[in-house]
Amino acid sequence: MTTEYENTLRRLITQIIGGDDDSLYKVPEKRIAKWKEKRNIESKTRNGILLENRLLFYSDFYDLRTIIHKNWDLFLPILKDKKRFEVFFSEVEDF
Repeated sequence: MTTEYENTLRRLITQIIGGDDDSLYKVPEKRIAKWKEKRNIESKTRNGILLENRLLFYSDFYDLRTIIHKNWDLFLPILKDKKRFEVFFSEVEDF
């Protein structure tokens, strides 16, 4: 279930912010470098064939919260209530 929620958030972020490597997620460059490293490792272990090429799909779960918080103005029309989002996110995280 957590994976479904994670990937739903990733798809939402991709629709709102974009899915390119140079999309402005407003996270530290070292986080983005970590995502790129994960993607490169997967590419090497699968002989260059990636199941998912979008960089955001190599982020950690907590990165998604950071992205949404730092870009809240973009997500407000969809998520509406930041406190509610935070409670639900924490519940899924604990699950």
